[in-house]
Amino acid sequence: MFDKYKWDKRLVVHYRDNSDQHQNIQKYINDFFEKNSIDIEERKIKYIEIFDCKVAGDLSFTINKNGYGLYLIGLDGSIKKYSQSTDIIDNLFNIIDAMPMRKGYLNQ
Repeated sequence: MFDKYKWDKRLVVHYRDNSDQHQNIQKYINDFFEKNSIDIEERKIKYIEIFDCKVAGDLSFTINKNGYGLYLIGLDGSIKKYSQSTDIIDNLFNIIDAMPMRKGYLNQ
């Protein structure tokens, strides 16, 4: 499911249901991505929303086990962070800028 983005995009995955909490998180994420589009593009971030289903593929066990929430998936395809709140979004650029691949890019 996420393999096509490996080594190309970092993913913010919102695995959600139709609750008010997840609708509010979705709006928060959409607003953040709209306001920070240049920084999002520079850091190669893509937002994916998965709505109330079983996740298939390489990360399916971890995502289905942890359940609803936000997942940050790195360029290497592994889960870097998980949160049930907007903590990942609030700290997204700092989290990514601290990653070894991003530090290497900045030092070039």
